[in-house]
Amino acid sequence: MRQVDWHYKRPELATQYLKSVGLSPISRIALLGVRRIGKTAFLLKDLAPKASELGFVPIYLNIWENEESPQEHIIMTLDRFISSIKSSAKQSIKDLLASEVKKLDINLGLIKATVDTSTVHTTVTPSEISQISEQIKEVIRLANEMNKRPLFIIDEVQILNSSEKFLPLQACLRTNFDTFDEICAIYAGSSRGGVAAMFNQKEAEVLSGDKFAKREMPFYNSASLVEFPHLEPECIDFFLGVLAQRFSINCAKRELSDAFKELDYSPFWLRMLLTEMTANMQDVSSAMKTIKGKIEVDGALDYITAGLSKLDKLVYLRLHGTRSKYSQQDMLFYSEQMGKSIKKSSVQNAISKLKRLKLVTEYDAGMFFEKAGLKAYIEKDLNL
Repeated sequence: MRQVDWHYKRPELATQYLKSVGLSPISRIALLGVRRIGKTAFLLKDLAPKASELGFVPIYLNIWENEESPQEHIIMTLDRFISSIKSSAKQSIKDLLASEVKKLDINLGLIKATVDTSTVHTTVTPSEISQISEQIKEVIRLANEMNKRPLFIIDEVQILNSSEKFLPLQACLRTNFDTFDEICAIYAGSSRGGVAAMFNQKEAEVLSGDKFAKREMPFYNSASLVEFPHLEPECIDFFLGVLAQRFSINCAKRELSDAFKELDYSPFWLRMLLTEMTANMQDVSSAMKTIKGKIEVDGALDYITAGLSKLDKLVYLRLHGTRSKYSQQDMLFYSEQMGKSIKKSSVQNAISKLKRLKLVTEYDAGMFFEKAGLKAYIEKDLNL
């Protein structure tokens, strides 16, 4: 039986990004988008293949593979790509990227809590910095021999900003990418505010020991920031076609469109919804009840809300709804909900806590809410 391809292809978007890094004065872009919005699938299934067609040598690095020691993952992965480029087999790079696609498809169904407070970050050594620099030079040399340009696709790049121990690694990549102008790079991360801070702020807070401290950002002004777009409305027609042709399931387009909107336009959760529908022969409404429960588990929403005070939750909802902080209406809302007068300093402390927990991130261009489903979960928790 032929495997069903659930991936909605976006070749035009891939071409747009590749022309941007290949032809524009700044050969690097950073894609901003929350978790589960489909960035990794797009990078591997749309962008990397199109890059090969257009004369790039795509090098894919998913930093989340080793968040404790990303330098080890970079060294290991670059070594694999260098060996593949040197191989006489025409499919070597394609096969290496295909293994990443397979890993993505296997992990797609794994739902687990994402809160991990036990991560121990390792210090990047000078020898590791030197090794990565030499590997990048080797990639450039091999690409030049093929008359192609190296394209570094760095996924989950925000991990490089999770500890000040990794700042030398950022500086290493920045220096090499600045030195060799034939290099193109596309970064992506699952924290819009976190990635934006790396590239758009001269200084930002990073973990230093067990506290946060302001440090200079090595990636500052090194890439153009691009908001990764939601799937086009036409994707619903694509998925309805698959349901009808392969599973003889018919449902109203409006019903599936409304469900997609309720899932914050996440391709991941839409695919999980379709899996429930096809595996258990459920209608959209019944499948949505199951998916909402999985979203709570995946985002560890119960764990997160247990650590928030009532005022923390109210401030989160107010920020989410109005983007304002201390207006007269805001303070009145807090006081009415808490049943007592609330001081501005208490709201300030709540906002600082939400930022520290990376539930809210803020930079010059705006405010971002990084945890899908948290607003609805808090509203339910507070009976609002």
